[in-house]
Amino acid sequence: MGGWIIPEAKVKNFDQLVLRASSNDRAFHGSSIRDQVIRDCHADMGALASRGSWCVLQVNSDNRGVYNITERMNEDFLASHLGPGEFDIIKTGETILSGSREAWDELRHFVTKTDFSNDDNYEALSQRIDIENLTSYVIVNLCLQNFDWPHNNWYAARRVPDGKWIFLCWDSEWGLGYQHPGLGDAPYGIDVDPYAFMDSGGAYSNSLIRNLFLALINHSQYREYYQQEVRKHLSGPLSTKNIMRHIHRHRDAIAHDLEIEYVEHGQNLERWHDQIKEVEYFARHSPSNFQKPV
Repeated sequence: MGGWIIPEAKVKNFDQLVLRASSNDRAFHGSSIRDQVIRDCHADMGALASRGSWCVLQVNSDNRGVYNITERMNEDFLASHLGPGEFDIIKTGETILSGSREAWDELRHFVTKTDFSNDDNYEALSQRIDIENLTSYVIVNLCLQNFDWPHNNWYAARRVPDGKWIFLCWDSEWGLGYQHPGLGDAPYGIDVDPYAFMDSGGAYSNSLIRNLFLALINHSQYREYYQQEVRKHLSGPLSTKNIMRHIHRHRDAIAHDLEIEYVEHGQNLERWHDQIKEVEYFARHSPSNFQKPV
């Protein structure tokens, strides 16, 4: 398959692709674009991310609606972007997609048993994970309020035998101001403190990603670095201007086909425009409200 299918991708050929329905955020109750916008923002921050574009799925000439075509994050994906090699790949539920879980379990044990206010221990952790990548990953998910995370919807990967772990955004449909219809008065919105959300315990307590970040914040050097990275990204990839650029690019790419989909199902397209306005509202206000840890 040629690179024209996903023009934004840095590779020209794909062995496997994913057709994402964006079920929580799709017609006729969502924007359809939240997940892809968040992955695009993370890519702008210098991270590896699954790029995507759009298509209309037809099965036996039956129009099934607009779908998000994305790169499948497997060994071929990593090799295409990072160069040939073997990789450990872990996803939500600590499911092994490639390689083994030995290094992941070792990382979990190390994080659980180690005091990272100590310089030597902090340096040892920096040899296991890509600090810059993890930092951008945490920032984009907190700033854009992907609250179905970090206990859920994540990928982690490393080159075997001694590469550093990197983290990749996936299934971020609950970000960018999404209001899940089943959550009632759940505390979502631009004025919510995302750090308090991450530190709230419960289902999040067993997340290694959460515990990694909370461990790192105990180190004074990392706290300074983190705040520096927040300022840098808020003035660039996570600025309102850049988030809006992605919102409008994807909005315009699917508008015509979504109109056909809505009409065929007797739905009012204004519902979709209202969702886009909600995403825009979030993009206008969330970056300036994003809080930094003390």
